Amino acid sequence: MLGEMYLAKGDNAEAERNFKSVLDMSNLKPQAKIKTLQAYAKMQMKEGKQAEADAMFKQISDIMQNKIPDKTPDKTLDKTPEKTPGADGGQK
Repeated sequence: MLGEMYLAKGDNAEAERNFKSVLDMSNLKPQAKIKTLQAYAKMQMKEGKQAEADAMFKQISDIMQNKIPDKTPDKTLDKTPEKTPGADGGQK
């Protein structure tokens, strides 16, 4: 993960920008979100921002307990039966 690379280099500002960028992705899978939140929370803890880290760990817990629905649209919900014209050709 790019954010972790910047963090390892000591560039916390760029790491934070990358963590936020990933978390803003609309199609982010739950596992990727958890991994990003974990890395970001650890960074926050090292910077003494315990409240921010705790909020991220709470988000992780909620995701793991399926309290936050996946934002990916469910294609099965879009299945509307097609209307076919009747014997009269659909005209009355």
